[in-house]
Amino acid sequence: MEKYLKNIEAWCWRYKENTRNYPGLHFTAKPAACDALVTCLEQLRREGDGARRTMPLRPLKPEDETKVSGGQEYQCFSRLRITLHGESDVLQQMSFRAEGSMVHLDFTERCLSEFERGLADVKSGMGDYSIKPQEDRRKARQLGELDRSSECLWFWPCFGHLQVAT
Repeated sequence: MEKYLKNIEAWCWRYKENTRNYPGLHFTAKPAACDALVTCLEQLRREGDGARRTMPLRPLKPEDETKVSGGQEYQCFSRLRITLHGESDVLQQMSFRAEGSMVHLDFTERCLSEFERGLADVKSGMGDYSIKPQEDRRKARQLGELDRSSECLWFWPCFGHLQVAT
């Protein structure tokens, strides 16, 4: 693992209740972590199909989660793996899933920019929205097997009203 990814301040969790309003995976990070992840994405692009990075995540504290949803029960994840794939029948856009304590974010290059926009928003204090693969034949957006089974990935601001304690 690259040194700059070892101590990033990033969090990913899933809610155990109220999944109708808060489905899928939830992500926030400190500004420096957003910058480190953008650097990581640039490296993945240079390396191409199959490139991946795995990094540690921090456990979200209950007092910080309360600032997001008002104090719901949640499950934290301890590692994040980002993988860049070529487009295939299996993956046309992006896929988000959790396996055990690891969150997997799989992207094709044309959809990596959606994650980058989310990181920029988190860094600037915006968020409270999700991304997921979507079928749109007008934009040549089709779904592969992993796209169809993907969860939503929510972005939450990490400063301002969501000042995460360290």
